[in-house]
Amino acid sequence: MASALWGERRPRVRLLNSLALLVLLLCPSGRAGECKGHRQLLFQQPGYVTDGPGNYSVNGNCEWLIRAPNNSFRIVLTFMFLDTECTYDYLFIYDGDSYNSPLLASLSGNTLPEPIEAQSGKMLLHLFSDANYNLLGFNATYIFTLCPMGCSGHGTCDLTGTCTCHSGWSGLACDIQNCSDYCASHGQCIASQHCQCQSGFIGHNCDLSLNDNQSAGSWYNVSRSDPEFTGRTAAAGTFLNTTNSLYIFGGFDLNEVLGDLIRYNFTSNQWHRSLLSPSPPGRHSHTAVEWKGRMVLFGGQLANGSLANDIWLYEPLTESWKLLSAVHSHSPPGLAAHAATVVENYLYVHGGRTAFDQFSAEMFRFNLEKTIWEEVIPTGGKSPAVAAHSMVFHPASRTLLVHGGHRVSPRFSYRTNTTDIFHVDLRYWSTLNSKPSSSSPRERAFHSATIIGNYMVVYGGNVHIHYHEEKCYDGDIFFYHLGCHQWVSSEELGLLINTGDGRESKSFRGRYSHVAAVMNGNILLVAGGYSGRPMGDLIAYKVPIFVSQVLVQNVHLDYCSLYDVEQGCNKDPDCVWCQSRCQSYQQHSTCPHVGCLGLAQLLADCQSCLVFGQSRVSPPQGPGSLGWCVQTAACLPVTDPLKCQVEPVSGIYGWWGSETTFITALEQCQILNFMPGLQLVTYMQPRNISQPDKVEITMTPTLIQNPSTELDAVMVYQGFIHPLFDSPAPSDNVQVKVQLQRLNVVAKIGRTANSLEMEEVGHWAGQPEKETRLLQRNSGDRLFPNLERGNKYVIRLEGSLNNSGNGQTSEMTLTWERSNIVDTSEISFHFLEPFRTEDCDSYPSCLACLADQACGWCSDSSTCHQRISGVDSHCGRKRPLVLSPGHCVLCSEYTDCHSCSTDPFCEWQINGNRKGDFQCIRKGRSPTGIRSPAGCPKPCHQQSMCTECLNNSSQCAWCASTHTCFLFTTYLAKYPSGECRDWYDSIHSVSQCMDCSRFLTCKDCLQNFECGWCGNSDNPTIGRCLPGDFSSLRGFENCSAALLGLYNLSVSEPASWSYGVCPDIDECRLQMDNCNSFATCKNTFESFECHCNRGYAGDGSSYCNKTCYNDCTHGWCSGPPHYSCNCELGWTSDPDSVNQTGIECDIDCGCNSHSTCLTGIGNCDECQGFGVGTPVLYINNLDMGVAGTIGKFADDTDWSSRA
Repeated sequence: MASALWGERRPRVRLLNSLALLVLLLCPSGRAGECKGHRQLLFQQPGYVTDGPGNYSVNGNCEWLIRAPNNSFRIVLTFMFLDTECTYDYLFIYDGDSYNSPLLASLSGNTLPEPIEAQSGKMLLHLFSDANYNLLGFNATYIFTLCPMGCSGHGTCDLTGTCTCHSGWSGLACDIQNCSDYCASHGQCIASQHCQCQSGFIGHNCDLSLNDNQSAGSWYNVSRSDPEFTGRTAAAGTFLNTTNSLYIFGGFDLNEVLGDLIRYNFTSNQWHRSLLSPSPPGRHSHTAVEWKGRMVLFGGQLANGSLANDIWLYEPLTESWKLLSAVHSHSPPGLAAHAATVVENYLYVHGGRTAFDQFSAEMFRFNLEKTIWEEVIPTGGKSPAVAAHSMVFHPASRTLLVHGGHRVSPRFSYRTNTTDIFHVDLRYWSTLNSKPSSSSPRERAFHSATIIGNYMVVYGGNVHIHYHEEKCYDGDIFFYHLGCHQWVSSEELGLLINTGDGRESKSFRGRYSHVAAVMNGNILLVAGGYSGRPMGDLIAYKVPIFVSQVLVQNVHLDYCSLYDVEQGCNKDPDCVWCQSRCQSYQQHSTCPHVGCLGLAQLLADCQSCLVFGQSRVSPPQGPGSLGWCVQTAACLPVTDPLKCQVEPVSGIYGWWGSETTFITALEQCQILNFMPGLQLVTYMQPRNISQPDKVEITMTPTLIQNPSTELDAVMVYQGFIHPLFDSPAPSDNVQVKVQLQRLNVVAKIGRTANSLEMEEVGHWAGQPEKETRLLQRNSGDRLFPNLERGNKYVIRLEGSLNNSGNGQTSEMTLTWERSNIVDTSEISFHFLEPFRTEDCDSYPSCLACLADQACGWCSDSSTCHQRISGVDSHCGRKRPLVLSPGHCVLCSEYTDCHSCSTDPFCEWQINGNRKGDFQCIRKGRSPTGIRSPAGCPKPCHQQSMCTECLNNSSQCAWCASTHTCFLFTTYLAKYPSGECRDWYDSIHSVSQCMDCSRFLTCKDCLQNFECGWCGNSDNPTIGRCLPGDFSSLRGFENCSAALLGLYNLSVSEPASWSYGVCPDIDECRLQMDNCNSFATCKNTFESFECHCNRGYAGDGSSYCNKTCYNDCTHGWCSGPPHYSCNCELGWTSDPDSVNQTGIECDIDCGCNSHSTCLTGIGNCDECQGFGVGTPVLYINNLDMGVAGTIGKFADDTDWSSRA
């Protein structure tokens, strides 16, 4: 009976956990932290399992098999501690003893999972770690039980494996609370397990009211552990009002791709599962959106690993699927981890992972009425290449907002919290230049974003900060105001507005790759997802009233009045502090709307400002109309043109005059947006004047170069200096100086005013100390002969980094002294104008073109044009000229050799200083760079063998569990839930392609993951190292078949599979020992012992020297030729027992070691050791004064009588 009750009561489980932890603390030597190649069998109960003290090993595969007494038992694993590198190092847990067994969990990070149960009587744990960094690992306890989850602490378990639940609990595991205890207020309890909610209420407890704003800002449990909704990740779904139901299709349960349709009916508060025909093939990482009361599904990864690009329409009223066949050829490729949303009758699809392991930057849209695909070609800006991101549509501003996701670098992908916006009508991209705040989300991927009210609501996601936080699964929620374009803190505003009834607002377990949908206009539904295990719950969040509220008795609450302090009021973008109280903002109010920051602050260039500033919807509902201030390079509301002001310097207006330029039309950006400042142009060596590596306009001529690996570079300031004297006197003068440190500097200036012809005015070598140098003409003439306004002098200041700086900061700053400005000062942008010429058509590349402010780049024709004349405002397909260097296509943005080498300005560098250092760089920088796709390595996804995969390109990685080669930059987006159980790449110093056959002994074999030993049962050294696991070998029917033909063995020869531990070899019987010829071999487990034969002495292997046949216990062997025992004085032998015992000199004469006893025991022949003379009484330990034993002489005379 005791075995049936293991795990029956939670208090006992907690006690066992405490005892196990105590064992860990008191017995640290019991488990080694270095568990690489470690395998262990655990069968005692209750027990614990751990990777040991300290950090686990890098590049390790450690395995544990927990085995219950028989298959009738279940194993329940409870974690006390978990700490691994998030999304890279995993602890995999299987229900069985094989890697083909069902995978229960793939744990990563430091979030403790709920108890995990294996039902097979066996549980396999596998800890995989990569080469990056290692952490503390895990500690867990386990118990055996006959009943599901040990009856969850709410029942007793009998020997048949059945739980008898305590009062108030039911279910196979006694984990379902009787609903009569909690749903009576707003529902009816059905069969003690299910609440039938009243109209207007939903939730597991029927406690979420749809008709009021009570408990806004709170989470609710809707459904959990329902057998109809099995746990799944990367599913897709949406809420449909037509049936008051949440629909979810497909997903992944860590073992198989799902193809079922799940519906949660909020009217009946129940799940329904259906398998329809026709139906979309099973898939995961797809998207589903609502359109006219129906569900539209697109893309995803199918069960065979291929990526789909099909569109299916689900009609809820007829419960049927329909494949929408496209009639146009411009369909997107197969995609997974993409984003999709509906705009009117169009399905917009952006980004995602392609079949070539690339992140897409393309946008497509599908006409749902005409079933036509088209690629959405942007007219300007730069579309982000991203996967695992979110995308929503804001109708008031006609923009799509793309947030977060994975983006690529040459080696890794990285999570981002960037928000990009796309104008669906003008087809223009812009990246919002936002700054992190306490209310904004951190970098994340596989999150969700929905529109609720005038907010984008972001929930969950995969988060991770290397070396700092291993959280992995986020459960936080964030609110982005779409009219004012700012993140709003629900925590701060929730403290100021109390609409609760005492409910906790804490989130449920964090997750990512979940389904999110909106119900009732104020309820966020979240279903499933991944949190180390596929989740099978449905939760709901009632958003705070500042986000959205329901009408109560058809009245909209002016919640702003609930803020009682100005500071709190101003934190809400929809509120304004006016007349000493907080009010809802009204468009024509004269009160300052300081809480709404606005879109203008986030737009960094003129074209973005004017594209997204054409909205007729004013804040806080929309961005309103915006304009661009040229001289301050700022986007401003058109209602605030007075903010476009530049104060004079010492009474001197800038070179543009006293009036600034405020642009309010998009086409004016090209002809009017000539900003002040200087260009800073960077050239990596070897320098190519026609193709700079970086271009920017800076308002301040100060360059501070921080230590960098790219030291071989030249930075150039170029432009014009305006002296700006209105009526210069003969004594007026201007001196220009340069402050420099660790930079070799060459300075040139125009020979005459308004001329591009230059002469050198300084040339200095960089010094460790900061110094100031004067720019001087060789002729001795003034630097600026003509100081009057309207005259400008071209200047070029070139600094090359001094490599002797030992990683220290370098600096180059332009300063001047002029007659009407006191003291030396940095030259203000009032006097600086970026470089301009009339030779735009001579520039061959985008960056070279934009290093001249008179020019703009036409992307369609790859040509440079005059901005004012020579081309109209658009170039091909109504695309405006590219005016911002950030919108140029840069070599560094290519992450694969083929696309890089296709660009005529780029080459693929493969010979970096570090192994695995590869990147796309400007053509001409590397003598061994690949400049044609023909010279590129074979793409990773086309390589089918591990050795080919890892030898061909350092970009590739091999997934051993799926036997596929993939581009490592997509690892995080391709395997977000540990689908790749163990992977290797060429960055490791040792080849990681596993070939078990190269290990020739069982000991070496079992040190390597998934390698086991097939050994002959008679002689296990005759065998092979083959792939397999604790369960069996792979590739052969049995070990006898695997050894067929080896050493002339037949299939009838018995052979056995060893994985956990090597079989014992009887070296003695097989004559494999190295014992001496005069020694006997004794077999031990995993070894043997050599013992010298009787009559010989030695170590048994290297020598056994002849000695006495018997053991001279208290004596010595005489040596050759007789080899007989000579007893020590006072010892003798028993001739009758010597042959039986083989021992001599083992009997005490009884003479205190001072006499022989040749005539018998106790008969002392003669006292020795006291000289010659009259016998005396012998006293033992005489010098200690202790009386000894009185013996007899051989003639029976007492020692005492002779005294």
